[in-house]
Amino acid sequence: MPTYSHSKLSAFESCPRKYKFKYIDKIKVEGYDTIEAFLGSRVHEALEKLYRDVLMTKIPALEEILQFFDTDWERNWHSGVEIVRKEYSAEDYRNLGRSCLRSFYQRYHPFDQDRTLGLEQSITFPLIGPPGRGKKTSPVYIRGYIDRLAITPEGAIEIQDYKTSRHLPSRSEVDADRQLALYQIAVTKRFPEAKKIRLVWHYLVYDQRLVSTRTSEDLEVLKGETLELINEIESQTEFAPTETALCNWCEYIDICPAHRHLFEVEKLPPEKFKHNDGVKLVDSYAQLTEKKREVERELEETREQIIKLAREKNLTRLVGSDRQLRISLFEDYHFPPANDPQWQVLEEMIRGAGKWEEITSVSHPKLKSIMKKKSWPEELWSKVKEFTGIKEGARLYLSRKRGEK
Repeated sequence: MPTYSHSKLSAFESCPRKYKFKYIDKIKVEGYDTIEAFLGSRVHEALEKLYRDVLMTKIPALEEILQFFDTDWERNWHSGVEIVRKEYSAEDYRNLGRSCLRSFYQRYHPFDQDRTLGLEQSITFPLIGPPGRGKKTSPVYIRGYIDRLAITPEGAIEIQDYKTSRHLPSRSEVDADRQLALYQIAVTKRFPEAKKIRLVWHYLVYDQRLVSTRTSEDLEVLKGETLELINEIESQTEFAPTETALCNWCEYIDICPAHRHLFEVEKLPPEKFKHNDGVKLVDSYAQLTEKKREVERELEETREQIIKLAREKNLTRLVGSDRQLRISLFEDYHFPPANDPQWQVLEEMIRGAGKWEEITSVSHPKLKSIMKKKSWPEELWSKVKEFTGIKEGARLYLSRKRGEK
C-alpha cells in the first residue's frame, strides 16, 4: 500500500531529486549524519527517558538527565557526523543540547501539568480526502511518530513535538504546519470523545511553547491538499533537483547532477583539473561569451557610425570589398515607458475618450500603429501627440555585392 510521511512529502517539496534518490532509488548513505539531526536525536532520547521515568512516578534529577544525554552522545558519536557551519564545533552543539534540556526541565518540573498517553507513538492511518480533491482511487496511508501524546487535567489532548531548530517560526507558519495536523487526524479517530486537541511545539533553543488548533474543516482542506501533493509526486517523471542553501546539508550532494561534477574535479591535481572535459568546456564557453560581448559592443559602435555616415551623406547603400549594406532610415513614435507617471496619464486619457476597445490595453506597438494611421479624431490625436516623441531608427541589411558569388 502506498505509504507517505511528513518527512517524505517534505523531501519532495524541498528537492524532487533528493526524493528520488531516497525513496525511489532507495540509495542509502551509510554513516552520514548532520550535526543538527544528531543533536535532535540525542535531545529527543533524553526527553523520552525523562517522561518514561515520570510515568513510573519517578522524578529524575536534572543532572541525571544531563548525564543520560552525555552518555548517549558519546555512545552514538561517529566520524560521519557532518558539521556544515564550520564556525561551531561538536562541543558547541553538545552544549546547546544541554542548555535545551536544562531550560525545559526547569520550566516544567515537577512535570504534573499533564499526563502522558504515549511516547514516540507510532501511527499509521488511511488518508481519504473530500469529494473532488486529490483524485486518488487507491488507498494512501500516512505514517508518523508523535514525540509525546498527553492529556491535560481539563481533558484536552496535546500532540507534542520537540524542536532543536534555530529557526523560530511565525504564527502563520505554525498555523500552516502540516505534520502535527496530519497526526491530529489519527488522534481524532483514536479519541473521538476528546473535546479539544491541541498541536504543541516545544522550540527548545528558545524555551518557547507554541500552540495551534485545527477545525474539522481545516483537516478536510489538509487532506485534499496532501492528496494533491501525492498525485503530483506519483505523476512526476523528471525529479529535477532544486538548488538552495540546504544542498550543503544533503547526503546526496556528491551524486546530484547539480553538484556531482564539482565533487569529481575539486580533488584533482591542477594538470588533470585543467584537462577535464567539463572544465575545458566551461572555460571555453566563458571565453566565447566574453568575446561575444566584445564583438556585440564593437558591432553596435560600427552600426552607429554607419547610420551617422548615411545620414550625413544622404546614402541608402554602402559597399565594401565583397559585401554591400542597404540602410533604411526612418522615424518612429516614442512614448514614455510604462512605469513612467506620464504613461499612466496617457492611458487614462485614452480610456476617457472611449477608445479603449480599439486597443484592449494601451501598448506601445498599438499606439504607434494608430498614430501612423491617424485614425483617431484630430483633437484626441493632438493630445496624445503631446506625450509622444520622435525617435530616429535604422535597419541594416547585409548582402553580397552584385556580381559576387
